Amino acid sequence: MIWRCMLLLFGCLGTSFFTYGAEYTIPAQIVSLSQCKDIASKNYLPLQIARDEVVLATLKITEAKRNLFPSAAIKYQENEGTIDNNPFTGKRYDLEFKQPISLGGKDMYVLKQTKKELNIANENLKKVSLDLTFEIAQNYYNLIYSENEFKTLLELKAEAFQLLNLAQSKYKLGVISELDYFNAKHLYEQIEFKTLSSRSNLSLVKLGLCQKLDVDEKIRFDFPLTLSVPSDIFVLEDCVSTAMEKRAEMRIAGDYLLYSEYGKKAAKANSFPRVDLVGKIGQGKETYEFENRDLKTEWLLGAKVEVPFGANTASASYSMDKKAQSLSSYHSGDESQSREYKIDILNNLGIHTEKKQSEIDHKKAMNDLDEAKKKIIQEVKESFYAYQKSSIQRKSSKSKVVFLEKDESFTEAKTKNNKAKIAELLQVKINRVQARLEYLKSLTEVNINICALYKARGEERP
Repeated sequence: MIWRCMLLLFGCLGTSFFTYGAEYTIPAQIVSLSQCKDIASKNYLPLQIARDEVVLATLKITEAKRNLFPSAAIKYQENEGTIDNNPFTGKRYDLEFKQPISLGGKDMYVLKQTKKELNIANENLKKVSLDLTFEIAQNYYNLIYSENEFKTLLELKAEAFQLLNLAQSKYKLGVISELDYFNAKHLYEQIEFKTLSSRSNLSLVKLGLCQKLDVDEKIRFDFPLTLSVPSDIFVLEDCVSTAMEKRAEMRIAGDYLLYSEYGKKAAKANSFPRVDLVGKIGQGKETYEFENRDLKTEWLLGAKVEVPFGANTASASYSMDKKAQSLSSYHSGDESQSREYKIDILNNLGIHTEKKQSEIDHKKAMNDLDEAKKKIIQEVKESFYAYQKSSIQRKSSKSKVVFLEKDESFTEAKTKNNKAKIAELLQVKINRVQARLEYLKSLTEVNINICALYKARGEERP
């Protein structure tokens, strides 16, 4: 029955601590950013490690709580032998217990430390998850830009190919000069090179996202290629105050500072007296084969006090007990009391190093908290100014696209009337496409910088 209960207990622990949910099936086609986040949250190893650290911290709390309660053991013993050629047998079973009491409350401080470890593990899990979310979003927007770039250059290449054929026909008819034809051909070759380079870059960006998601490279991404202009509005002071409140790094540093304070108190508690209460109760007896074998009650009750002084420890113990009959140790079932006094010389040198280490850890924790504040403020400001810069670039490049589209229409009309060369029209188209790609790049950076700013604030972009 006892073994069944233990198996049931361990089975419950395993279910509650180590089961994260049903197995996740990766789809053949990924169509959204949220889908990418779901896949990454299942496959990303650092995130799995962070979850395991939460489980470990929970187990440590259970262990620390257990240390506050008495330890107990059930003992059963059988023995047999001969005395003066007379055979004897013995049987004994006992319940032993021990309750340590630290007058400095060290066990309570250790328990508080383990609770802070759980807080730190939970905050670290949020941090790893938020970092992963940002990296996925960054890869997501870069992939959309790369696909747009490749698609735009393919369209430009098709238009340039038609214009090159037109230039070749006019050259053969003697309408344009050889220089004009080779200028058009040179521009077409530039477009062809940029298209090839864009395709290679698209493959690398897709590979980066696949690796981050830990999925096969053959998986298909079908994201919407149109990015909307964000309407998010940020105020620098609000961003800084939000980051101070929500950033996991701030909470981790704050919890670690409290953890180190409990460590100082636990180290100080080592210099306080410690009391151990011990006891035992059971039944047993050793008898010759011809004697009555009824078991007799036996018990023990005692206490031990340890008092550190300097690097030494003075201890005193007192116990009283009643033993059942034992032929092998010559006990006839009597009661006794005992006292013991002892001084251990230089057995407690570690108390001073532990105390000094706890003081150093506390100072480090204070410095880490201060450094975390500075780093977060720096990160928030950098993200905020990067967002402002990319927003201005987006507006500027949008105006440039509108202007070059009009210039392209005007040059096309001139080319039809033979007032502009084909190479000039090709150059105008290249300029328009470059401006278009600059606009898409700035729009991509705006979205990435917004994600970075939300991350710097300790939040996930809605």
